[in-house]
Amino acid sequence: TLFIVYAYDNGGQLGRLGVTVSRRVATKAVERNRIKRAIKESFRHQQTILVGLDVVTVARGATQGIETNQLFVSLGEHWRRVNQQCRSASS
Repeated sequence: TLFIVYAYDNGGQLGRLGVTVSRRVATKAVERNRIKRAIKESFRHQQTILVGLDVVTVARGATQGIETNQLFVSLGEHWRRVNQQCRSASS
């Protein structure tokens, strides 16, 4: 997996995002920032399904050198899974 995603109920407020990309994942700041931008952009596109959730995304070492489109695909799967699991747990 490229990311670890944690989600918490925030009481129905607009979804919020926390991002962690360590130096172990990408030694160069340019690469870390590219990964962070991809996470933020993907979250922005999926924010409507993540309303009421605080999400923390931790990048794994495999993300370095991966194309941005592949990052979006992986994150999209994470957003859907987080949404399903959190909605079913609160029911």
